[in-house]
Amino acid sequence: MNKQKSLMHDLISSNSKACNEDLIPEGYGEFGLDKTNPIPIYGIDNIDNYFNSLRYESISKDGEKLFLPVQYNRTIEFDNVPIGSKIKNTETLVGSTYADNIGENIDVYNVYTFDGSYLLAKLFVHCYHWKTSTKAPQGFVYFQNPIKSVLTDNDEFYSNITKTEDKKSSNSESINNSNYNFFSFEGRIRRSEFAVGLLVYFVINFLVKEIALNSESKIILLAYIPMLWFLWAQGAKRCHDLGHSGWYQIIPFYVFWLIFKDGEVGNNQYGPNPKGKN
Repeated sequence: MNKQKSLMHDLISSNSKACNEDLIPEGYGEFGLDKTNPIPIYGIDNIDNYFNSLRYESISKDGEKLFLPVQYNRTIEFDNVPIGSKIKNTETLVGSTYADNIGENIDVYNVYTFDGSYLLAKLFVHCYHWKTSTKAPQGFVYFQNPIKSVLTDNDEFYSNITKTEDKKSSNSESINNSNYNFFSFEGRIRRSEFAVGLLVYFVINFLVKEIALNSESKIILLAYIPMLWFLWAQGAKRCHDLGHSGWYQIIPFYVFWLIFKDGEVGNNQYGPNPKGKN
């Protein structure tokens, strides 16, 4: 990547803090995610090389782990577009920022999923160094020899990826639509949603019993069919959030684990994190 001389080679010479390392020695904070620890790059003309080598992890509909390329566009430090947003088709403001320990001309980029449906992170880069870093920020992987054509060489593979990204796109609006389909056994829900579901079940259960005891007709007991379906569906989604099959909920006292145990960070085979954390 760095064999070809950058067009900015002479300009980089004027940067007293220019380094030849993956990390800027003066940097501190989250690598790439904080302006005080930007990604060092060998000239502006090597920015594309760096981002074309970045990958993020995703899970296909078959549960296969995939590392997909990103889309990116330049922005400004105070661009407050929330994580999960779709890429903008309109022109946006662009500009550089400054940090005392780094200096001026720190560029800012929004980084999206390969189809632009989900904002993954805002990254900071500094293009006045002798080497383009081969280190990836948290949540990404750096590929030394990226294959740009991987998404178009196999239509079935591309279809699987697209369906995965469509699911992630829906996550930006409602985390996962199946989470809010109370009778669906697919997807994941967090602890609070499961606890509220239990509370709703017990309240309705109490009301149904009271009505049944004070009525000659017992048809009200048919309400237990959707009630139990709801309870099992919520339990299954909560098990999924922990990375387990929905059948785990039949384990005695496992309900307490479902109530108190935090879910897996990032995506798993059952879907995206309901908290939106990667």
